[in-house]
Amino acid sequence: MTTPGRRVRHAVVVLLAPALLVAVAASACSAFGGDESSATTVPNGVRLVDLEPGQCYLAPANTDVRVVEEVPCADPHDAEAYATFALEGGPDAPFPGGADVQSQAQEGCLARFADYVGQAYEDSAYYSSAVAPTRRSWNERGDRRVLCSVLAADGGRLEGGVADGAGSGDG
Repeated sequence: MTTPGRRVRHAVVVLLAPALLVAVAASACSAFGGDESSATTVPNGVRLVDLEPGQCYLAPANTDVRVVEEVPCADPHDAEAYATFALEGGPDAPFPGGADVQSQAQEGCLARFADYVGQAYEDSAYYSSAVAPTRRSWNERGDRRVLCSVLAADGGRLEGGVADGAGSGDG
């Protein structure tokens, strides 16, 4: 059972937790619709919007998170993608608003968390991050894709993949 305090803590974490979450949220517009020619060159770079479950990555040193550095999950890493899904809404559906999109994204990510990590979110040592479509990407490209990532709750690095409880927070 989720306590109200835990629920609030998780909602706030998406906005305030590790710097990665802030950078991802602040740059979501760029990630989902920016000019690729201006993207920062990153070794082993993968566009944030192209990450798939099971890919581990490092947060960039700056706030340009259109491209992240993919690393083996066995190496220390900042986050691991654990799910992607599409929000409801056909190509002509109006943008439901940023707060509604973020709420749907967070709820969808949390609903998929235990299947990937192997334990309930409330019982885990991890935080969940949701990167959702922006008004621009929704309207201009029909973007409905949400990326869910898991991070260490203490803000440290993860070691090993987190699927089925295999990884651990280092922090």
